[in-house]
Amino acid sequence: MKRRKGVSPVVSSVLLTAIVVALGTSIFLWAVLLLNSYSQGISSSNLMSEEKLKEDFIVEHAVLNDTNRLIIYVRNIGDIDVKIVSIWVYNETQLLFNIQLEEGIVIYSQELKQIDRRVDYSWVSGETYKIKIVSERGNSYSITVKAK
Repeated sequence: MKRRKGVSPVVSSVLLTAIVVALGTSIFLWAVLLLNSYSQGISSSNLMSEEKLKEDFIVEHAVLNDTNRLIIYVRNIGDIDVKIVSIWVYNETQLLFNIQLEEGIVIYSQELKQIDRRVDYSWVSGETYKIKIVSERGNSYSITVKAK
């Protein structure tokens, strides 16, 4: 019987050591996966910021004519394609309307594209309007135009 008493502490020590090693390994693997996920998020954020900086476009000309049309000529002068997603129109005091372009209008690098939209608004001849073009990446360009 004396032999059996010495076995019990050895078995409990081995079991305790195995449990500690298993928990330590689990915590280590969890930490590695968490760090990898965080790293991918930062990498994705940096890529989006870099693309936003490479994107550059201007409005060369805009026309507000008497047939309730808004005609805008946008040139992509950046290194990457631009996707126009909305157009905001203001008068001198307030936002008049916002045109959401569901599909977006893609303008390739160094391309000039005409955007022609009918609007539910009658331009007041001689009045000044501010037109703001917004890209998918959040960049914008504003131009002031007088209605014909």
